[in-house]
Amino acid sequence: ERTMILQTALLAVVVGVSSGAFNGRMVGSNNVINKLQVDISEEEGAMYVALEGPSDMWFGLGFNATGMAGTYAVIVDGSGEVTERVLGDDSPGRSLDTAMFEMVHQQVMGGVRTVLLKRDLVGISSDYLTFSANNGTPF
Repeated sequence: ERTMILQTALLAVVVGVSSGAFNGRMVGSNNVINKLQVDISEEEGAMYVALEGPSDMWFGLGFNATGMAGTYAVIVDGSGEVTERVLGDDSPGRSLDTAMFEMVHQQVMGGVRTVLLKRDLVGISSDYLTFSANNGTPF
């Protein structure tokens, strides 16, 4: 059974959106993300993240942070590629070498990109967060 952590039409914690290359800064507003849903399945040992945003610009989601510096983030770029990063202070920070998020589904329709990502709950190092349905990880 999956535990739904968060579902919202608009979310103010988007790491950033931009029609340019990812630079780690907020450009635009939270209404760029049309849908965000995070489900955790303790039985599978996995989490699922559904994001819906513009198909021609990057958008992203940061976890367990109150600011940018040190934030673990997943970024979907304008071509649909997914990267994981540890963000810097007002900078893109560094890309993580090993991808934990796996693309389960991607669709582009009417200028909107919808992605469904899956990731193991346990991070492979201290750069990757460990998630639980009970730990209240902020977004």
